[in-house]
Amino acid sequence: MIVRVHRGASALAALMILAAPGPASGEADFQKVKRLYDQLYFKEAMLLCDGIIDAGRNRREALLELLLYRALIAASSGRETMAVDTFKRLLSIAPETTLGRGHAPRIRRAFAAASRWQERNKPLSVTVEAPEAASVRSPVLVRLVPTVDPLAIVQRATLHARVAGASKYRYYRTEGPKLEWRVAVPTTATSANPWMEYYVVAQDRAFNDVVTVASAKEPRRIKLLDAPLPISALPPAPPPRRPRERPLVQRWWLWTIVGAVVVGAAVGVGVGVGARRPAETVNAPITLEATP
Repeated sequence: MIVRVHRGASALAALMILAAPGPASGEADFQKVKRLYDQLYFKEAMLLCDGIIDAGRNRREALLELLLYRALIAASSGRETMAVDTFKRLLSIAPETTLGRGHAPRIRRAFAAASRWQERNKPLSVTVEAPEAASVRSPVLVRLVPTVDPLAIVQRATLHARVAGASKYRYYRTEGPKLEWRVAVPTTATSANPWMEYYVVAQDRAFNDVVTVASAKEPRRIKLLDAPLPISALPPAPPPRRPRERPLVQRWWLWTIVGAVVVGAAVGVGVGVGARRPAETVNAPITLEATP
C-alpha cells in the first residue's frame, strides 16, 4: 500500500514538473528534463527528452545537451545499449565531449564503451562544394557532402545565402541522397557589390543542427560575374521622343472633309442640272402677214 502511494505521489510530482512554467519553450523543456532526471523520474525525463529531439530544429549546443542527458537517463534506468548508442552519437558530433566526475559506474561504463568505439572511427565531418565565381544569369550550384558519417546522422541540410551586405539571409532546405541546391542570384546583385555570401548547416532527420560550415558572421563568398551596373552608375535616360507630326495631306480627317465636300458638290450639280427643263410656251409677239 505504501508503494502504491509512493508511485502515485511520484507520478503527480512528475506531472507538476512538466506543467511548471518556465522561460522560452525550448530552454524551459530542457530544464524540465534536468529536473526530472535529478529527481529520478527517468521514464518521464526520457519521454520529454525524446520529444524535444524528435520535434527538431534544435541548435547544435542544445542538441548536444539533450543527447548527453538522454545517455545519462538511459544508463541510469538500466538501458545500457541505448546509453552506449546515444554516447556514440554524441561523440561522433562532438568528440571533445568529456564525462565529469560523480557519475554512477553504469554511466561511466557506457561512456567508456562509446569512447573506445570513437577511437576506432573518425568524427563526423562534411565538405561544402561551391564555385569561387558564378554568373548571375544561371543558378549557383552548392553541394554538401558528408565525408565521414559512420552513423549516417546527416540526412538534411539548410543553405543560408544573401547578397553581400544585405540585412538578412534567405534559407533553402534540402534532403535526400544528394544534398545540393541551385540558387538563383537575387536581383539586387550589382557590379558594385558582386558577391554572394552563404553558410551551410548539416542536420539530422529532424532538422537538428549537427555541423555548421562557415557562419552568419563569417560566411563564405562567391564572386558574381556579369552583374549589372548599379542604378546610380547608369547614364541618364534620354528625354522621351516627341511623336513626329504627320503632314497635313496624311491626316485622315482632312480627306474625310474633302470627300464630303466633293460628294456634296456632285449632288448639288446633279440637282441643278435636273431642274433645268425646256419651256412649254414662248412669250413672244405673233405677227400675221396678208398675202395679195
